[in-house]
Formats: sequence, C-alpha cells, structure tokens
Amino acid sequence: MGLAYLLPTLAVVSAAGAGLALQLSDLGVALLCLPALALSLIPLALAGRGEGLTEALRVEALHPAGPSEPDPCGP
Repeated sequence: MGLAYLLPTLAVVSAAGAGLALQLSDLGVALLCLPALALSLIPLALAGRGEGLTEALRVEALHPAGPSEPDPCGP
C-alpha cells in the first residue's frame, strides 16, 4: 500500500491546479475537486477489502519478555 494515503491529496491539488490554470472561479475549482477526491479514494477502499490487508497485519509470533540485560550505556 506504501504511500497510497497521499493519493487523495495529490488528486485534489492536481485538480485545483488544473482548475486555476483554466481560470475557473473558486466554486468551479471546488466542484472540480470533489469528483477528483471521490475517485482518488476508490483505490484505498479497495485495498482495505479482502485478505490482502488483513494478511499483511497478521501476528506471526509472540515472544515472552525475558530477563532484561544491563544497559551497556548506563550503570
């Protein structure tokens, strides 16, 4: 999944930049950003489904805490 959380931000900034380059009004830019945001959230929603994400977050093993070793930097 990596940096997929940046996709919505990138989509909105790109849509706003395109709207400003086309000299749209603020309302026009906002209306252009809404579908861009909605479409950019689809891959994140699909990545959260199914076994892919659950499998990546599976606990492999539990290791009990043993006796602590002395700190080599302190007394």
